[in-house]
Amino acid sequence: MFASIKPRKTAGKILPAALILALAGIFIPSVPSWAAEEAPVEAEPFTYPDLGSCMDKLRDPASYKGKRKILRFIYPGKDGWLFRSVDFRTDFTMPDQVLGYMKKVNERLAAKGIELVVLLQPSRGMLMRSFIDPNNKPDDYDPAKAEKSYRALISQLNRVGIESPDLSDVPSDVVYFFKGDPHWRREGAHWTAQRLASVIRKYPAYKDVKYEEFSNEVTWWLESEKGEFDEFIEKTCDVEMPPERRPQWATTVLAGDLDESALFGDVTYPDIAIVGTSNTAHDEDFNFVGALKQELNTDIRNRALSAGAFSGSSLVFYAMDEFHNHPPKIIIWEFLAHHDFDDYVGFRQIIPAIEGACTDEEALAVTTINLEGAFPASEAKAKDAPLHDVLVFEDLEDQQIPGKGSYLYLEATEPNEQKMQVGILYANGDAEEVDISRSRRVDNNGKYYLQFDPAIEQNLLMIQIGTNKPQGMIKARICKGSI
Repeated sequence: MFASIKPRKTAGKILPAALILALAGIFIPSVPSWAAEEAPVEAEPFTYPDLGSCMDKLRDPASYKGKRKILRFIYPGKDGWLFRSVDFRTDFTMPDQVLGYMKKVNERLAAKGIELVVLLQPSRGMLMRSFIDPNNKPDDYDPAKAEKSYRALISQLNRVGIESPDLSDVPSDVVYFFKGDPHWRREGAHWTAQRLASVIRKYPAYKDVKYEEFSNEVTWWLESEKGEFDEFIEKTCDVEMPPERRPQWATTVLAGDLDESALFGDVTYPDIAIVGTSNTAHDEDFNFVGALKQELNTDIRNRALSAGAFSGSSLVFYAMDEFHNHPPKIIIWEFLAHHDFDDYVGFRQIIPAIEGACTDEEALAVTTINLEGAFPASEAKAKDAPLHDVLVFEDLEDQQIPGKGSYLYLEATEPNEQKMQVGILYANGDAEEVDISRSRRVDNNGKYYLQFDPAIEQNLLMIQIGTNKPQGMIKARICKGSI
């Protein structure tokens, strides 16, 4: 996300024209958002600083401490463009085990009548290759090789039954990304929305979604935005980077099928849901979901998560009561080509979460733990309180519960600000500790799922949790899953 947001309005706050028409009862047909958008006044060409004298700092690992670690390393390109090491990835092969997990996710959703589409954003190096400085890139980087590997991954997903559109053929006149920030520009987001919509329209479930018309409009322009890369360069190299002009968006519903619950202010649950990254979460900045609503003529639940990485928003959404009580017909899973797909812990939470919690009667074992007073109050109040282990199940030997094919369900009554770690001991002495803490960027409903390691074909011996907040109660169940 852009590191600082300083809205600059050219006039007082004005209602979008589409909203004024809608309030007056006048409905107009939707058009592509970039066609309706007022053309911006382009600024004079910028002069970008010469970063040659800063290259030693940009190659020094010490420059990338703390939150800056995700930027390691920055490579200046042509005309003010900046790239990271991850932008020069050329191998997007998905390991067989990960591909097997992806197939299981698709199968579990299909069993619930939900269709899945994966939206895999290509890498920055692939799409913006013309701006790479040939003298300032990894020696072995070949954008053609990266594109071939990206397309091979799309084929991998399609072969196991997961629809995923190929986004590598972006038109040459579409500037997909910002120069100094990792996110897509409106042009990239809107083109992607068009391509994705052409795929979703073919889904049988799309025929039954609720019809609505939407309008996308720019409400004002931000004139002085600096991206994450820009701000890093300014602080590290003591230079000033020119800003990139950026619109702020509003999406307005124009017309649609009458929904009585919506008229009375009740929460509604659109038939299409999307999980993903900040590219999707920040619709006011990039307008991807707004453009997709307009293309598909239907509303969309945006359940994406800023800094959600590959699986973050997925495991949160599938653990929500909303998913089980109001399942969508179609789920879009958006993630980035440079993400680490080897997220086995994420998959081990996603798959049982889709299945849902077993009841006490169905559970192989059940218990309730009181965390109050589990460790000294002085430590509990500390800002960085240490994790303390609390036994959840310690008498499993006689119950002969196999780990393979089973999963743990935890329900915490006061989960906010809690770190959560699960320790598992198997009958042969194998043990594992798995961090299942949730992002603080989302409301935590306190419901956690974890599949026991399917590679360990042993009975369960003991389970404990580690937490830094001794608050409330935790109810635990061991559930029998689908193998």
